[in-house]
Amino acid sequence: MNRKSLILVVGSNGFIGKSIIKNLNNNSLATKNISRKECDLLDSHQTTKYFRSFREKTLDVIFAASITRAKEDSFSSMQKNILMINNFIDASQNLKINSLIFISSVDVYDNKENTQLTEDSFLFPSNPYAISKICSEEMLKSAFKENILTILRLPGAYGPNDQFKSIVGGFINSINRKEVITLTNQGRQLRDYVFVNDIGDIILELIKKPQEGIFNLSTGSSLELISIINLISQFLDKEPIIEESYEKSKEYNLRVSNKKIAKVFTNFSFTSMELGIKKYIQEINSNEKK
Repeated sequence: MNRKSLILVVGSNGFIGKSIIKNLNNNSLATKNISRKECDLLDSHQTTKYFRSFREKTLDVIFAASITRAKEDSFSSMQKNILMINNFIDASQNLKINSLIFISSVDVYDNKENTQLTEDSFLFPSNPYAISKICSEEMLKSAFKENILTILRLPGAYGPNDQFKSIVGGFINSINRKEVITLTNQGRQLRDYVFVNDIGDIILELIKKPQEGIFNLSTGSSLELISIINLISQFLDKEPIIEESYEKSKEYNLRVSNKKIAKVFTNFSFTSMELGIKKYIQEINSNEKK
């Protein structure tokens, strides 16, 4: 890695952004953290003016800014996500960018067949958030042909400081508060969520050794929703309150291959959901004792 490069983290106030910054800083890598307070990416003039200040620097950029599905999944939020990318691209034309890492989503895939998703799986974004991600990917690929562009497609992320807004965090919160968890299909749907610390660890490796291309990030091993709930129940030592919903809903499994990224970073091991959930709950308990 070019040690003289400046690491920009765009979207520094988000759950994933904060985790990335913490990991880089813990490894003695200084970052320039960009949140909406520093630069409103929806304002093209402000964005251009702000990024102009980095013209004399060599940059490694991590783009984690986004209106997430958990916050809003609408036509309006889709437009805003795309506009942020467009304004960033326009503002970056004369910058010296060594590498660019973009946080995307496995939502861009067609998951109708319930097969394991690889980077070559057919794309079929079926919600506004997914459409914004695939549009952003294509815009970045077109704009940064001469740069090292890494696209990381994530399933849901979870971990300490997610404010219980992740699926795993929501289950933890519901069991702790003795709230009812409503499941369809007896919770037999398979899911694969990534522990947030793994995202920071992979990005650290990518900063050290940039890689061009698209990579899925996942544990590579899915669990049924009911198994995730039972793990949480076990680690909390509290019984969940579960009700079965008989409403008709579209059922799907989520199985994501991580073989491509594993071939690049052979010594890296993703945190299993069993261990990730345990670490999450341990940190909650530790914070409650302080």
